[in-house]
Amino acid sequence: MFDIKQARKKRDEIVNNYESLYPAMVKCLDDGFEDSFQYCSCEETKYSRLKSKKMLERVNEEIRR
Repeated sequence: MFDIKQARKKRDEIVNNYESLYPAMVKCLDDGFEDSFQYCSCEETKYSRLKSKKMLERVNEEIRR
């Protein structure tokens, strides 16, 4: 299962390794990290439904369901 602590640890590694090479990327990652993973705090979240697909694939999936 997903662990937010592991994700934060990995984020810190990326920030430390790439801060000098890609400061804008690291700032964007660091600024938006907690907001991006906010859905993980909800127990009711259905992770199988949180995926990105092309619009047409999503419509076809809903039709089959």
